Amino acid sequence: MERALLKKARYLYSLFFIIVAVTGAFAQGTTLQGRVVDETGGPLPGVTVLVKGTTNGTATGVDGSYTLNVTTANPTLVFSYIGYQTKEVAAAGKSTVNVSLAVDSKALEEVVVIGYGTVKKSDLTGSVTSVRGEDLTAIPVTNGLEVLQGKVPGLDLTRSSGQAGASLNFNIRGTRSIDAIRPPLVLVDGIRYDGPLDVNPNDIASMEILKDATATAIYGSMGANGVILITTKSGGSGKAKVTFNSYYGISEANGYADIMSGPEWVALRRESRRTVEEWAGPEDDEKIFNPTH
Repeated sequence: MERALLKKARYLYSLFFIIVAVTGAFAQGTTLQGRVVDETGGPLPGVTVLVKGTTNGTATGVDGSYTLNVTTANPTLVFSYIGYQTKEVAAAGKSTVNVSLAVDSKALEEVVVIGYGTVKKSDLTGSVTSVRGEDLTAIPVTNGLEVLQGKVPGLDLTRSSGQAGASLNFNIRGTRSIDAIRPPLVLVDGIRYDGPLDVNPNDIASMEILKDATATAIYGSMGANGVILITTKSGGSGKAKVTFNSYYGISEANGYADIMSGPEWVALRRESRRTVEEWAGPEDDEKIFNPTH
């Protein structure tokens, strides 16, 4: 009887150590490695490799390779890269996961307005920046060009003075005209605009900014300092849609002194002179006030 109990105790003791060893092995995790390439087989550096549902991740190196320590059971790796489609790969039971990412065609299908028509972004070779959608109405402005502030690389937009309603001074990648004072050319639906732009930002569908030699080739010297193309909204097919937005502000005069009335100033002057015994009554007004001729 004692021998049977001892044998059973040894069995349970051994089983306990096996469980501890297996648990430690799972806690330590497994190491996954692999390589990320594009559709042509070229390496993609800087691809984010993340274990789905966790913050455990890494990035690929210059040759597209990566190494990641995973402690999650049945992990799924998420590969993401700007301009490419995000891909998820189940990595359970694997030690090597190689992935090929496909180009995100949606970004390349975007239509961009240029000087001689419209082209797909994938076919565009010039330097063009597009501003559209919610970016056009993100801030309440009266001049449509003000919505470009901070949204277009190379665009310098300033006020001519601190006065309210002062004109805008702006240039794109510096000034390159002969007289060095010509601003960028602004076209609204093909019509040249000079001076303040009085187009409601809510009526603008998109704005394209041409910033390279292409603009000069199309518009000549007028486009030497860049071209801003503005396309306004137009009617479309389908059901009527009504939208409404509003904002309000509160303004009041600030910093003005509390000005006394004439009688108040006279009373203050009399009292100040009385304290130094220079005024005793109205008969002494000539002593403390300068007569007006």
